Amino acid sequence: MQSEPRNATMQNVGTRPAGQNPSDQVFKTRHGGKDLKKRSVRSGAVTIGSQAAQFVLQTGATAVLARLLVPRDFGIVAMALSFTAFAQVFKDMGLSSASIQRKELTHAQVSALFWINVLAGAALTVVLAATAPLMVWFFHRPEVLWVTVALSTTFVIGSLGIQHTALLNRDMRFRDLAVIRVASLAAGLLCAIGAAFIGLRYWALVCNALVNPLVSVIMLWSYSKWRPTRPARAHGVRALFRFGANVTGFNLTNYFSRNLDAVLIGRVWGAGPLGLYTRAYALLMLPISNLRNPLNAVAYPALSHLQDQPERFRAYIRRYIAVLGFASMPIAAFLFVCSDNVIDILLGSRWIGASAIFRLLAVAAFIQPVVSIRGLVLMSTGQGRRFFWWGIWNAASLSAAFGIGVAWGPKGVALAYSIAYYVILYPSLWFAFKGTPVRMADFFKPAVTPAIASLLAAAAALALKDLLSLKHDLPTLAGCAAAFVLAYLAVFCILPGGRAELREFLSYALMVLGRRKASGAAGAPAFEGSAKNG
Repeated sequence: MQSEPRNATMQNVGTRPAGQNPSDQVFKTRHGGKDLKKRSVRSGAVTIGSQAAQFVLQTGATAVLARLLVPRDFGIVAMALSFTAFAQVFKDMGLSSASIQRKELTHAQVSALFWINVLAGAALTVVLAATAPLMVWFFHRPEVLWVTVALSTTFVIGSLGIQHTALLNRDMRFRDLAVIRVASLAAGLLCAIGAAFIGLRYWALVCNALVNPLVSVIMLWSYSKWRPTRPARAHGVRALFRFGANVTGFNLTNYFSRNLDAVLIGRVWGAGPLGLYTRAYALLMLPISNLRNPLNAVAYPALSHLQDQPERFRAYIRRYIAVLGFASMPIAAFLFVCSDNVIDILLGSRWIGASAIFRLLAVAAFIQPVVSIRGLVLMSTGQGRRFFWWGIWNAASLSAAFGIGVAWGPKGVALAYSIAYYVILYPSLWFAFKGTPVRMADFFKPAVTPAIASLLAAAAALALKDLLSLKHDLPTLAGCAAAFVLAYLAVFCILPGGRAELREFLSYALMVLGRRKASGAAGAPAFEGSAKNG
């Protein structure tokens, strides 16, 4: 057992008497207390920094691969991924979420969950490889066969690191996770670019999918000193498995809302239109996901710690929505305005057909990151069953929209998706917050200021873009970006409470730099407080 602070997972096992069975060791959450606010803010900064690095890597690799490959190459891999993504639902079995949400875990419980994950990963590899011929029949593309077989191996590889990742998340060791994610992503992308350069076409994308999880698992075992014992029964695993089953049920239904659009477009319109749609969606979600996912990763263990403290839980939610809305809404609004310039610069002129799809999807992306609070609230309060039923409702609504929109091609699917997202917004929030400490006002009050500022800034940038009418994309993008940022900050300051919000966001930045200590009551979490948000 090492004593360095970064080995928090081993520290949280606790010191055990000599001769005690390792299975009796207990993982206790120790990231509460006086430093939770500072730790949450700094963890958020670390994860956002790592996501920024991943964004740069992914964006650069996307630009390179888009010039080395053709839309059909991306479409072929997207066809295989539309089915392997379904299998991803069962890979984790929701057990990593259960490990993070539970306040105390024993070594025996974690070891049992590890072997369940490995067994599930191996079974998925076998089943998916065996059903690959069905995908060839469905899409009428023989290339999909061996692509699917190759991608199936990622399940057994990835299963070896699921519980190690959960333990690192549980102890908020986001610096270590950041290093692992960036390094594994870089290794995968370099492999893909090299393969594309020598003419391996769509196999270059498969290389990335294989190398990334392999490097990740090797590093996870290196950073986490926890090791599983041989398979054995453990007390309390049934409750963890039940929570994980509800999470898996949600993921199963949510699969359709995340992948049915690609399946329908590929089936009805073919590989070319599907390639345009998937590239537009992936490019749009790069900045959104790279902002939302790290913040969610920090918020989930912190909210789980506060699940039995209603007022502090509500306060955390309000500040979290304010921060996420301030950062994510202007990104989506700006990308809507400059969709054609972004597509042309990053993908090239032959991908310009994706611009209209990109813009329509940006309408949903405007609110999508902030609305992800629904799942966080349900998961962190242990309401796995409600989370599952919410997944059924959401999947049914969006699947119906895709079925209607596919008649008009990729643009029809994108438009239907955005409309459906706003139609179900209010009832979905009501359902998610019912029975929890969170109220509807806790969502809308902190979100309204960044929403208004983003929309007005988008109008200003659009007017400037039409006025300039520049022929080159780079000067147009730079001019619009400058106008957008200035307009956004100006409007934000003018709106009620805007200046106070900006000062508070600045205090978080200073805290990250170590120039300001955590303020407020002992144990106050990041983003807690703010009277204006109710």
